[in-house]
Amino acid sequence: KYPADWAPEKKIERFLTDEARRGVAAGTQNQAMNALMFFYKAVLKVQVGARWRSETDYSHGGNDGLRGISPKQTAENLAGIIKRARAKFPALTVIVAGMQMPGNMGREFVEQFSAVFPSVAKENDAVLLPFLIEGVGGIAEFNQADLIHPNAEGQKRVAGNVWAVLKKVVEARGTGRK
Repeated sequence: KYPADWAPEKKIERFLTDEARRGVAAGTQNQAMNALMFFYKAVLKVQVGARWRSETDYSHGGNDGLRGISPKQTAENLAGIIKRARAKFPALTVIVAGMQMPGNMGREFVEQFSAVFPSVAKENDAVLLPFLIEGVGGIAEFNQADLIHPNAEGQKRVAGNVWAVLKKVVEARGTGRK
């Protein structure tokens, strides 16, 4: 879709700009950007400029839910990103990292939002990390003062959560399994 001579940074920026124009939530765009950054670096072995990444600002994580974006829209956004990525890279293994909403968002919304990630993973043949911030979310000692964003120790735990799933994916690739 993009000219071959474009730098990876320009391709990622254009993709995310197209997503924004289509109304994809910023939190979902951020997840897509992080996946693309990982894909370029780890799979294609193409370095994406650190300066560009540090100057690119998208909302993070569960912000779709915290902003009250409907779980249905969040699911459609995530599924669309997966479908477009797989159209370009059919053998791509996708990891869907689940999030949960606090109870003050309302029982029905919380339940619907929690169901998004397992559903999207199953419907799109993706690997599920059930709750990205398991053992971190809302626990004061692992979060900044806002009790939302992990501190350094919390980030280590989040990385451990990701690695627990990613390690299985990497090991499966070595054996030819999914």
